[in-house]
Amino acid sequence: MPTKLPFVFSQRGYIYQSGLDCIRLAARSGQNSLQEAISSKEMELKTYEEGGVFVGERDEDEDVLWEKNEILELDIDADFSHLRQFRVIL
Repeated sequence: MPTKLPFVFSQRGYIYQSGLDCIRLAARSGQNSLQEAISSKEMELKTYEEGGVFVGERDEDEDVLWEKNEILELDIDADFSHLRQFRVIL
C-alpha cells in the first residue's frame, strides 16, 4: 500500500514562484512591445522608401551624411537584438 505524504505548504516557495511569474509576465510584455515597435518601424521604413522625399542631412558637397532609412534600419536591428535577449530569458 502506497504511503501518503503530508502536504506541506511553503509560504516562501509560493511567494518565490509568484515573483518568478511576475518576471515572466513582464518579460513577455516587453517582448510583445518590442515586436510591435519593430512592426511599426518596418512600416515607417517602407512608407519612407516609397515616399521619395529625402529626410536626412547632406554636407556642402551634397553627399549624404545620414538618411532616415538608415536610422530606422539601425533601430530595427537594435530591437531585434533586444528581442533575442528576451528569448534567452523566456
